[in-house]
Amino acid sequence: MTEIIETERLILRKIEESDCEFVYSLLNSPGWLKYIGDRGINNLEDAKTYIREKVVSLYDQHGYGPYGVRTKLNNSLIGFCGLFKREFLEDADVGFAFLPEHSGKGYAIESAVSVLDNARDVSRASKSLCYYIGRK
Repeated sequence: MTEIIETERLILRKIEESDCEFVYSLLNSPGWLKYIGDRGINNLEDAKTYIREKVVSLYDQHGYGPYGVRTKLNNSLIGFCGLFKREFLEDADVGFAFLPEHSGKGYAIESAVSVLDNARDVSRASKSLCYYIGRK
């Protein structure tokens, strides 16, 4: 997994425990809760545990996982995008989630394309499948 991926407007890098405030906000956002589900992240310690047990473990087990997506404009974390190993799929899946105030700006497509381009060269994933969750 490449440490940092850059696009025209975005910087993607691995999620770290220091990103716990962002993870807490994202995992409790209305879109996450509606489309992905409640992960029981009730405080910053829960967010740190989630990062260690769910995110970092993906990096360790599969060699890939979610990137934190930051804007180049102000370097703030706005979402997740990356490859995920899902139990119900044979191969890796591209997934993304963004804070509500950053939806509808093309960040999901921009980051997903960069993740797929990168995966062709460095990931252990043999294929990548896109699983799109519809929006209203």
